[in-house]
Amino acid sequence: MTRSRTFVLSVTLLLAAATQAFGSGGYQCDDMACDSFFSPEIIQAPGESPFFRSAFLAFYPQAAHSPNNDIDVINRNEWADYFRQAVAKDQLSFLLYQMPAWDLTNLTAALEGKPVTLTSEAAALRSIFANYGQRNRVAQALRYLEFAKRVEPLATRISLDRWPEKTEKPIPFTASETQAMLDDAEAQIRKADKFIAQRYRFQVLRILFYSNRFAEVEKYFEQHKGDFTIEGSVKYRSMNLAGGAYYKNKKFGKADYLFSLVFDRFPALKQSAYSSFHPMEDGDWNETLALAKNPHERQVLWQLLGIYADGMAAIDKIYAMDPKSNLLPLLVVREVNIAEEGWRANMDRRTNGVGNGNGPRPDTEVVGMKRVQRIQAIADAGNTSKPWLWQLAAGYLFALSGDTNAADQYIRRSMKSMPDNAEIRAQARMSLLFARVRAIHAIDKSAEPILAEELQWLRNYMSATHYRAQNLHDFATRYLSEIYLAGGDPVRSVLLSEPREADTYRTLSGVDGVLELVRTAQTPFDKFLVRNYANSIGGLQELRGIHLLFAGEFGMAVEAFRQSGLQSTRQELSADPFTIHIKDCHECDASAPHTKYTRLTFAEKMLDLSQTARGSGQPAAEASFDLANGLYNMSWYGNGRMIHDMNDYLHPRFDDKQNSEPALNMDLAEKYYVQAASLSSDREFKSKALFMAAKTEQNRNYNNKGRNRDFSPPKDNFAVHYFKQLKDSYSDTQYYQEIIRECGRFGSYLK
Repeated sequence: MTRSRTFVLSVTLLLAAATQAFGSGGYQCDDMACDSFFSPEIIQAPGESPFFRSAFLAFYPQAAHSPNNDIDVINRNEWADYFRQAVAKDQLSFLLYQMPAWDLTNLTAALEGKPVTLTSEAAALRSIFANYGQRNRVAQALRYLEFAKRVEPLATRISLDRWPEKTEKPIPFTASETQAMLDDAEAQIRKADKFIAQRYRFQVLRILFYSNRFAEVEKYFEQHKGDFTIEGSVKYRSMNLAGGAYYKNKKFGKADYLFSLVFDRFPALKQSAYSSFHPMEDGDWNETLALAKNPHERQVLWQLLGIYADGMAAIDKIYAMDPKSNLLPLLVVREVNIAEEGWRANMDRRTNGVGNGNGPRPDTEVVGMKRVQRIQAIADAGNTSKPWLWQLAAGYLFALSGDTNAADQYIRRSMKSMPDNAEIRAQARMSLLFARVRAIHAIDKSAEPILAEELQWLRNYMSATHYRAQNLHDFATRYLSEIYLAGGDPVRSVLLSEPREADTYRTLSGVDGVLELVRTAQTPFDKFLVRNYANSIGGLQELRGIHLLFAGEFGMAVEAFRQSGLQSTRQELSADPFTIHIKDCHECDASAPHTKYTRLTFAEKMLDLSQTARGSGQPAAEASFDLANGLYNMSWYGNGRMIHDMNDYLHPRFDDKQNSEPALNMDLAEKYYVQAASLSSDREFKSKALFMAAKTEQNRNYNNKGRNRDFSPPKDNFAVHYFKQLKDSYSDTQYYQEIIRECGRFGSYLK
């Protein structure tokens, strides 16, 4: 097997996967466009948009569906011209696509003067055709349409204009029925004008093709291809069918040549022709090339192969034939996006460990230096139809490769000659910013002013249409965030990309640092960060209040919540955070009647309890107990998760440092449960407080030892310290018996 054959076969497998993905539907973010910073739309060729690079889809998901590319619309417009616009388009569409065959037969009969009953639609059409005159033309047209509706059940497939690998089974026709239709068509052709005759020949090809008489399709097409003199849908649909027949008979060279003609000359079938284009062997490909009648046809064939398999080989071939060919821009932007796709995959390997086990490769390797050098050489020659495009492409590829100086040089050169088009110039500006960000490997204060200016421009440029600007913004801010974090500036790091799970938000000092910068920003860079920071001073004060609650600084927490002016003062908690049970039941607490608290009123109650808990005797004991209940319930384990669950800033990370997580830490709750037990002389109360302390101990064991797959505790998860105290000293209490009845874990411990 030759090298090129091996290459084509490998690409066939890739296309099969791409087509499979296309079949599931598409949204732009199913595609690598969600990671792309380089817009192929800058070539300003809407007709090429279905073939912009798409990593997972057969066709580009943003390719606009234009009525100009709708076969039904084109066919209707051709009929409208035939009737010299005498029939309104909606009525013509009804006649062509919706009118039942029996209704059409009655319309024909009525125009011949026969007494028939007509539907309202048919009656309207009779009036139009009667006024139109030209009875012979109308009669021929309606007779043809009746014939086409007879053929339709045989020819109906997933698509009338594509030649798919797998189709639904046709409705069976007997050989005599099929032959009768063929004879009828030939008889009508001899009497018809060119417009109608061409359509009858198309129907003959359909009948033969969908009867699996592929050799006859070939013969009939070759015999009558000169009769398709009217440029339009019928000519190229017929050519598409003939290509399908040649392919069915494994005459791949001729099939691909016909598909290339359709691809080049009839935009409405461009995607269909590409889907059918399947070069198999070197001999087939050479035969296809030999059939090309002029250099343009050969260039189209190479462009098709470039989209299908080897873009750089296609660029070389077309460039050698005509450096100014308008088929080159599509191929070069595809190469840029292919290189970008490889670079992003390599980034995933580097940052997330995604990919095979070999780890990341050098950027120059994944971008492909042969690709870079070839595009650079064409850019340097400056003899294409769009020299600026090649210079911009070369600059962007250098940026991907990590060569910032070369990137800057080529992008700026492109800006001198590119057209005064907002999207093209925005792409150049984005490419410069990308190269500049890629060059930063440590905090560089001197770069901050230009970063602030360019990132703010980028934010202003972002939109649903300019989604690649959003992609670049997200990449740049995340990348710089990592730079600032590694450089010891966690505050600017979180303002750049605001990862809500960041360590900075999990400490009071970190939140205070963010709050300080938000209040005192002076430099253009800091002002940019603060201007676009998602959180507010009120939100930061609320987060401070939560941290102060966890720290037991209840007075300061109250003050922070009062300053926040946000949900702290309005949003009610779902349950009473001072309610506690032997067995936690958050849903029960939420559904039961309960005292309503907000974060602020909860903090105020905690402050009052803390002051009472400083005393002695049973009042101090009960205040300590309620204080401990509040601390327990505001943790992940309690019924008041809403207290700490503020936009996921403090959502627990169940890792190997769980006890340091504010929402998982049980130390302060345990302290006040133990204090409650020590301050009281009531043995029932003491046993209750100690059991609650046992729950904090057991939760700490959860943190240390994790859970089983069904979230049950591990077998050795016992609150040994407090369980032992209860067993040794409080087994005679009534509450002890309640514990045994309700707490299976305690029962297991006793056994």
